[in-house]
Amino acid sequence: MKRIIDLVKNNRLINNFVVLLTGEGIVSILSMLSFSIIIASIGNEGNGMIISIQTYCILLNGIFGFKSFQALIKYIVYEIENNNKEKIKEYIFQSYALDLAAVGLATVFSFVFLNFYGDLMNWNQTMRNLTIIYIVASAFQIQGTPIGILRVYNKFNLITYNNTIVAGARFLLYVVGFFAKYNIYYYFGVEVILVLVQNIMLNILCFTTLKQYDLNDFYKCKLKFDKEFFKFNIYTNIASTIDIPVGTLTSTIINGYLGYADLSVYKAFEKIGALLGKLSSPLSQIIYPELNNYIVKGDIKKAKKMSDRLFYGINAIGIVMIIGTLLTYKWWLGFLIDGYQAFIIPLIVYLIYTSVTNAAVGVHNLFLALNYVKYIVPIVICVNIVYLGVIYVLIIKWKLMGVIISLFLQAIAVILIKIAIMKRNDYKELV
Repeated sequence: MKRIIDLVKNNRLINNFVVLLTGEGIVSILSMLSFSIIIASIGNEGNGMIISIQTYCILLNGIFGFKSFQALIKYIVYEIENNNKEKIKEYIFQSYALDLAAVGLATVFSFVFLNFYGDLMNWNQTMRNLTIIYIVASAFQIQGTPIGILRVYNKFNLITYNNTIVAGARFLLYVVGFFAKYNIYYYFGVEVILVLVQNIMLNILCFTTLKQYDLNDFYKCKLKFDKEFFKFNIYTNIASTIDIPVGTLTSTIINGYLGYADLSVYKAFEKIGALLGKLSSPLSQIIYPELNNYIVKGDIKKAKKMSDRLFYGINAIGIVMIIGTLLTYKWWLGFLIDGYQAFIIPLIVYLIYTSVTNAAVGVHNLFLALNYVKYIVPIVICVNIVYLGVIYVLIIKWKLMGVIISLFLQAIAVILIKIAIMKRNDYKELV
């Protein structure tokens, strides 16, 4: 036992994985409990209304927001290797500038498109007023740079603490709401407060880390826009924007075609599938900096081996999870979904989809680390054009099952195309 404890403490990868997995596991359990409480309190319809508001804000943030942590990690790793502190500060300043510009754009356009979206979703004035409040709270959602800093400087424990505290606060506040028999406005207020708290805390933790490495005066540098850094950011963020149909826009499509109740069922599927995601999410956070380290040192074989092991390992765990769900769903699924008997087969198909997508975390991170960003935009455009056509046909024919099958086909297509491109280039880094 002592040897295992020593191994965890002394191996950075294992230590980070255990910290993140423990945190993600706690967050997942608290999230499931919170979901059960809100369904018991305000039902699928009320919960679906809150989700609908959040979906709109996430959609606009997804379109205009920058995922700057990917570029930040990739370029800072090189400068850490070269001990170039001034260049690191320049990248941090540029990254924060992009984050602030993006959140400003997202906020402005969230207000601009609110009435159009509200008319599309048949929202009443109350729903629109609540959305305005959530838009203001979302203006504090500056996450890209803080996440990049905390990951590259091995502060995964701080990310875990922040997420766990927020999940715990949500659970406790939901319990209060349940026993006090509060209505939908209370639960909405809880979500608004927690959005603010989580994002403010994330930035405080980031500045604490920067101070530790004598980088907290980055804003004193002259703001320079590094062409390659900016280009990498643009490629990854255009791809993320185009890729919205697979994430946020899927919820919008379900809401528009099937209604709040089915949207709530889909979100319950996401909560269940997130149990496997809680395994791959820590791995994704850990391996991207590690893959970049291997590539900086020219050790491509080790990078590929890490990606392959993740694919087979996570799929094996996914199979165990699917079998466990089939054996036990009668005991717990009813707490998450009203009339759950009608959704068992769609749930199993969703879990298969989740297993495959989570297992591909190594493929996606290796693709980025090898600097194949220029291929991402055409891949996502082509695959998602097909996805939108397929989901339109299948959602009408098979309803929620049609959505899940469409997602599955999209995910498989992206994975296979990326693997084919890397093989064609013999897994060499593009420069």
